Amino acid sequence: MGQYRNLELLVNVFDQAGLTESFGKFFEKLRICLQDPVICHSNVPYWNPHLLAQDDRVVMTVSFTDASETERFVAPADVFDQLLPNGNMPEAESPAKLRTQLLTHQKQALYFMLRSEKASRIGRSPHHVWSESTVLGQEFTDTITGSCQSLRPKDFYGGLIAD
Repeated sequence: MGQYRNLELLVNVFDQAGLTESFGKFFEKLRICLQDPVICHSNVPYWNPHLLAQDDRVVMTVSFTDASETERFVAPADVFDQLLPNGNMPEAESPAKLRTQLLTHQKQALYFMLRSEKASRIGRSPHHVWSESTVLGQEFTDTITGSCQSLRPKDFYGGLIAD
């Protein structure tokens, strides 16, 4: 028998204005979910019918990370390890109205969420979710995923704690 290898194929799909929804439905029927491009050499407006947009701003493909940056990024094994390298994540008290007693890791997640509600989102400490660079124009980097964008990220509050 021959040997098999799994290969990843990266394809950028371009369309004319107004056809994006049709392309989305076409790929849905094929059970192909469109993702953000890894690299795009054309600076064109970007819109993905399979992803929810955060707002109505036009995103340009130049704001995506180039392939060499993507290859260099290694996702942290644990988000908390990335945000608190010394490993001493404090615990929040269980809310009084909660009937179930929270476990240690759940209290730590709650602490992280509550602290994030009060903190600035952008900065240089490990507690910040975004870092800002102005070396080649303004760029914001998600400290957890490593993704970059040229637009200042919107403030966010709340979230889900799942176990």
